[in-house]
Amino acid sequence: MRARGRGGASPEALAEAVHRLAIRLLRTLRSEDEQSGLTGPRLSALSVIVFAGPVTLGELAAAEQVKPPTMTRLVRALEREGLVRREKDPADGRVIR
Repeated sequence: MRARGRGGASPEALAEAVHRLAIRLLRTLRSEDEQSGLTGPRLSALSVIVFAGPVTLGELAAAEQVKPPTMTRLVRALEREGLVRREKDPADGRVIR
């Protein structure tokens, strides 16, 4: 007997559907990468910033599931390209967003 997910679909069918969608998403992202000249990680980080608003490097690293030093390098590159700007938090000058 097989377990059924919501709507009666088997786990295997759901996994296959997710896999197909993931491949489609990756192809779309690859196409956008070529058009923008940005790497996938840079596009992903920019997406987090656009949707979340100003975030700290630690918050951005957590959202992207990378270590803070990795995110620091990525943000520096985005900053050099003029795509992001670091600003001190007005409520706490020690925090940079």
